[in-house]
Amino acid sequence: MAIATAVQQAEELLARGEFNKHWYSERYNSYILVYALLQCRRYEEGLKLAEERLELLQRDSYNWFAYMENYFLLALHSRKYSMAAKLLQDVMSNGYFSKIAPVSIERWELYRRFYTLVAGQAAKEAGLDAPFVSDLAILSRDKSGFNLAILILDVLSVLPQADLEQQAERVRKYRVKYLKGEKAERPRLFLRLLQVALQEQEARAARERGEKLLGQLEAAPLPGDAFTEVEIVPYEHLWEHLLSVLQKQEK
Repeated sequence: MAIATAVQQAEELLARGEFNKHWYSERYNSYILVYALLQCRRYEEGLKLAEERLELLQRDSYNWFAYMENYFLLALHSRKYSMAAKLLQDVMSNGYFSKIAPVSIERWELYRRFYTLVAGQAAKEAGLDAPFVSDLAILSRDKSGFNLAILILDVLSVLPQADLEQQAERVRKYRVKYLKGEKAERPRLFLRLLQVALQEQEARAARERGEKLLGQLEAAPLPGDAFTEVEIVPYEHLWEHLLSVLQKQEK
């Protein structure tokens, strides 16, 4: 919140001519502002700004792809799945996509997998449910970062066919080993919710047993950068998706 406010105040000072415009990078500060609006959940404001400032960046630059990550995540977090699909298509059809860093390509592949998971039919209609093309080998080594997102995606993707008790134990071991400290509160709470659902194996029981944990998750402060990067889809949305999968299985 403070970062977003600081950048907006700087832009107001610039507009009034109170400091030299050569000291201010509009491209850099636009990137930071869009990122800050994403992190403090000011989604509508962030989406509007992301669209307005996109023209500042060249499509053949690494900065364009980095900026588009925040733009896409804003759309995904606000459940604007049609918009998210268009942004994904724009990125992956960019002729320079194959030339960006391998870890960046893996991040986009991870984003696509999460989008496919939560968007359902919209992903098929957009042609974004093609076979996965990367094994995420680089991201998987980041145990306190993107490896958490990969674990969550892997567990949710194999439901309901998988051995749920085995998956619950897998989630428990990861939580105990890697998610420690105050900044890991949100991911730790979500993995506890995930473990509850896998143990109960029934939507109504999981919802009732997880009610207190969900309240704690919703009240938990946003974590530091180490974990904000991996909450590709808000945990509350993933919890709803998980309960929906269990409910469909019961029917």
